[in-house]
Amino acid sequence: MDELIQDGVIGGSERNAADFQIATSVSLLLTMEDVRPLIEGRPAERLARDVVPDQPGRMPSVFAT
Repeated sequence: MDELIQDGVIGGSERNAADFQIATSVSLLLTMEDVRPLIEGRPAERLARDVVPDQPGRMPSVFAT
């Protein structure tokens, strides 16, 4: 996703269908404590939070560390 943003395929000034399909999926992944650290701070996180600023819900960690 970061490469798609960098290449201008998604994340442009005008949202397209791919923006909404991909960013909403990443937004859901950001609710998962096990996955969130892999996405935080990346362009994918910024786009997901722009498209879905208030994603409800949180899933606690399920994997033992």
